[in-house]
Amino acid sequence: MQTHPGANISPGEFERITASRLVARCARCHGEETLNLMVLKTQPERLATIRRMAALPGSGVRADQALAIAQAFEKLMEDTDGNRAGAAKK
Repeated sequence: MQTHPGANISPGEFERITASRLVARCARCHGEETLNLMVLKTQPERLATIRRMAALPGSGVRADQALAIAQAFEKLMEDTDGNRAGAAKK
């Protein structure tokens, strides 16, 4: 994608776009308010929630995608320096 003429998408932004597309799978059933609650969970809690949702019929999420989606949430919570948004900087 970065080699496409005129794309000028940095690797970091490309990762965020990819993460957004994974998280968008959750928007199939959940609104913004519900998705925002995922930020309040720890990584293990987030993964457990995604696995529980993936097990539901018609979720559109396969069990083998749960870890990638949980990691996508983490990626989207990072600021542009790779730090978790809202975390104290040293």
